[in-house]
Amino acid sequence: WPLNFSRSFSGYRTFRTALQQSINTCAVKIQLQVGADYSMEMLRKYGISTISDDASEPTNDYNPAAMALGAMTYGTTPLDMAAAYGTFPNGGVHRSGICYTKVTDSNGKVLLKGKSEKTRVLNEGVAYIMTDVLQTVVSDGIAGNAAIYGEKVGGKTGTTDETWDIWFDGFTPKYSAALWI
Repeated sequence: WPLNFSRSFSGYRTFRTALQQSINTCAVKIQLQVGADYSMEMLRKYGISTISDDASEPTNDYNPAAMALGAMTYGTTPLDMAAAYGTFPNGGVHRSGICYTKVTDSNGKVLLKGKSEKTRVLNEGVAYIMTDVLQTVVSDGIAGNAAIYGEKVGGKTGTTDETWDIWFDGFTPKYSAALWI
C-alpha cells in the first residue's frame, strides 16, 4: 500500500486536503473507484505519451501505483506533464506541447509555425474546481515554495522513495511548467 507524505495515518480527509498534503492513499482509493480503464483513457486524453497499456505484458501501467501516483513503467516527460497541467486553467482543453510558437526571418516573415492539437478533457466546471483545488496545494499545502508573488499558482508535488525523483507540475493562468529533478 502506498505511503503518505507524512508517513502516518492522517484520518479522514476531503479530496482538497488529501491533494494539498499529498495523501497518497486517497489518490489510490479514488483511482480504484473510477477504475483502470477510465484512468487509462484519461492518461491518454491528457497526452501522456509513455503509457505502457498492453495488459498482456507482465510489466504495464494497469495498476494503481502507475495510474494514481505516477509510478509508470517508462516514467513520463516534463513536456507531457506541463501540457497536462495546462489543461486545468485552460478550461479543460488540453493542448499538445510544442517547442516553439513561430520562427521568423529578419523581415518578420514566418518561416515555421508550431501547431498544437486541442482535446477536450474536462468540462469547464470540473476544470475550474480542479484549478482551484490545485491552487490551494500551493497556497495552503506542501507546495508553498512554488508560490509567485502576485500570481495564482497551482500544481502538485511528487517524490519517489529515497527522493530519487522530485517533481513539481504546475501552472499560472497563462503558463504551465514541469520540473523534474
